Amino acid sequence: MNEVFVAGRGLVSALGADLTQALRALRAGGVAPVEVDIAPGHAAHAVHVGPYANMHRTYAVLHAWCSQRALALTGQSWEVYGDPTEDPSKLATGLFLRVDEA
Repeated sequence: MNEVFVAGRGLVSALGADLTQALRALRAGGVAPVEVDIAPGHAAHAVHVGPYANMHRTYAVLHAWCSQRALALTGQSWEVYGDPTEDPSKLATGLFLRVDEA
């Protein structure tokens, strides 16, 4: 799986695309991407639909869901962005919180 983490913007998925081309486009836009590996494990997951500025609301619901189920979180989180769109109300972003498996 090819994914790129962009500081301040989360995890940018480059699946099904030429990763070199995606990195080149990010750099051209003044973004310094850093490649990371995410180890296998369990995560709580929600999909936020709507503007990025409102993702904190979905994160709050996801954290509450984990709390209600007594799931311990490791503090690691990431986001996977869907296809870009001109309509912010149609943006889909996967939110993931790593669950402690101990």
